[in-house]
Amino acid sequence: MHLATGAANLEAANDLDVEFHELIIRSSKSRHALQLWNNVQPRIRMQIYRLSERHSDMRAIPQEHQVLIDAFRLGSEEEIRRKVHDHIVGSAERLLAAGEKAAAGGLAL
Repeated sequence: MHLATGAANLEAANDLDVEFHELIIRSSKSRHALQLWNNVQPRIRMQIYRLSERHSDMRAIPQEHQVLIDAFRLGSEEEIRRKVHDHIVGSAERLLAAGEKAAAGGLAL
């Protein structure tokens, strides 16, 4: 993901983003979680592609995922929950707000 964003290859970064999330789901070894993922993955992929171009700096994409990796390795269950929530909800809210701000300023996204 670092290489893709460093090369400004947003499509590759997005594909790796989706793969990252699938890897996390698969590592849970939960058949139910995998079934849910398979049902929602197309929508999540669409959302990742739609919002990723709103990053002011593409290097933020792998940095956001590194925060999750660090939490999974060292964090408490509560910290992991907070980081995952911020990644899913918080980053979407920030990127949507960035798009609204850009639209209000007359910038095309």
